[in-house]
Amino acid sequence: MLSKHINHDVMSERSGIRVETIRAMTSIKNKRISFSIDTLDRVCGVLKITIPELIEEDNEINIQHEEN
Repeated sequence: MLSKHINHDVMSERSGIRVETIRAMTSIKNKRISFSIDTLDRVCGVLKITIPELIEEDNEINIQHEEN
């Protein structure tokens, strides 16, 4: 199992993705995922993982609003 933790602001700064987009990606309310491969690739680049690792159910990827 993979475990990664990072906050919204750091993810935004490192990936170049707007904080609002990061929040939308991590929202429990967001039942439909419709992000570009480029966006997912940038998130994975920051976390140093692959897209399949990002979406694998057993992995714990935690991108949160508060500071780590």
